[in-house]
Amino acid sequence: MSGDWGPFVGHEAARAVFEQAQAAGRMPHAWLLTGPKGLGKALFARLAAARLLRRPEESLAAVQERLREGRETRLRFLERPLDDKTEKRKSVIPVDSVRALKADLALSAPGGSWRAALIDAAEDLNPAAANALLKLLEEPPPRVVFFLVSHAPGKLLPTIRSRCRRLEFHELGAGQIAAVLAAQDESPQPAEAEALAALAEGSAGAALALKAAGGLELYARLVELLRLAPRPADRSALEALAVRAPDEAAAPEELWALLLARLARAAAYGAPLRPEAAAGEAALAARIAPPAAGALWAEAQARQIARAAEAKLLNLDRGLMLLDAARDFEETAAKAARLQTPG
Repeated sequence: MSGDWGPFVGHEAARAVFEQAQAAGRMPHAWLLTGPKGLGKALFARLAAARLLRRPEESLAAVQERLREGRETRLRFLERPLDDKTEKRKSVIPVDSVRALKADLALSAPGGSWRAALIDAAEDLNPAAANALLKLLEEPPPRVVFFLVSHAPGKLLPTIRSRCRRLEFHELGAGQIAAVLAAQDESPQPAEAEALAALAEGSAGAALALKAAGGLELYARLVELLRLAPRPADRSALEALAVRAPDEAAAPEELWALLLARLARAAAYGAPLRPEAAAGEAALAARIAPPAAGALWAEAQARQIARAAEAKLLNLDRGLMLLDAARDFEETAAKAARLQTPG
């Protein structure tokens, strides 16, 4: 396989499919890149577009540099626009954005070269925008390739999905997560990389965010505080966790939901929790997540997600929310313990 993918890690199958299409001169007019968030789908699209846009007389590095600096006019981006008042991104991509893209693509590229459009994420298109994009895909401009990034392809119009060639992206392993971190000037120890990969569920983006925000340390503290459940955890220590800013990637309520998800998974699989994301996590799961308790912990996770969303929406006190989560955790652990097979 060609080494022209720079720092991109993993997803060799997707790279091979794209390279084969390019080498054979059979480039689809649209690619649908699917998989959970944080796997590198948008980065893949940018690097694939760079390969497509490279002129015979120039290096790929030159195209990639133009992309990084925002000077490559042959690649158009479509994403949720910023709200002028709040300076935050709007909730959807409006139809006007698609119309503007259509107008841009109606112009001929210099020298008849390729052009590309990156839509991130395609499920953010509102209904009118989705229909406008569908018309573009049905009658694509010449020598234009669309890259549609989607974390939830089931939300897209079936007619949009049917007009794209699909590339699926899957979770990265611990070694690949370590390579991504190393490329970002991080040098995790093997055990740390394993823990990050487990906690981030194979998402390089999530692993980077967790490491930057001290997520492993906070998760380890959470496991330590809950290790004796259903015995009550130290309430003052739990309240101390609440001082972390609510917009951090390693917010305690997010990590709490991850712990519940891992307990539910351990119970569902009926196997030891490996690899551990924190010392003592496997022992905790073995004690309070027997095979019969999978539904209990899955329901507890759903409650925690709803609890955290409500607290954020209503700006509720985070300390009280965590204490409520602790009571729920301990009650669930007590119910799970009663499901353990005697002897």
